[in-house]
Amino acid sequence: MTVIYRSKHGDTLSAITKKHYGTLKGRLFEQVLDFNPGLACKGAILPDGVLIALPEIEMQIKEESIVLWE
Repeated sequence: MTVIYRSKHGDTLSAITKKHYGTLKGRLFEQVLDFNPGLACKGAILPDGVLIALPEIEMQIKEESIVLWE
């Protein structure tokens, strides 16, 4: 499900994506830019009131094995 976010004073796309998706891994902001044509023209610090569509992005989680006893 796509979420619509309205920017506030001082917001940056990387901060918005980190807050929404919980990580900066995978450079999610690039995928959000692709989903929102023209957003890059707004600048690094977004003006108030910009509507940003935050798409559902499937994130691959790398599983690590932890051996407690051998």
